Amino acid sequence: MGDETGRIEPARGGVPIPWWRDFKETLLRTHLSSVLLGGLVRNATLGWSWADPIVALVIAATRKMCDSGRH
Repeated sequence: MGDETGRIEPARGGVPIPWWRDFKETLLRTHLSSVLLGGLVRNATLGWSWADPIVALVIAATRKMCDSGRH
């Protein structure tokens, strides 16, 4: 009937998703948000203009790593 939570993801045609995939996605989004916020704060408060490109590289590398793990 579904997984332990009984949650169904409509985007996947009503196929239940395991709770750990939802948990991992939440952790990833939290990490990306904190990296972005950290770069913006450093740029605004300390004037580190190079923090933005570093953050962009970290986000791009994380997304690339996640995309390669799905296939």
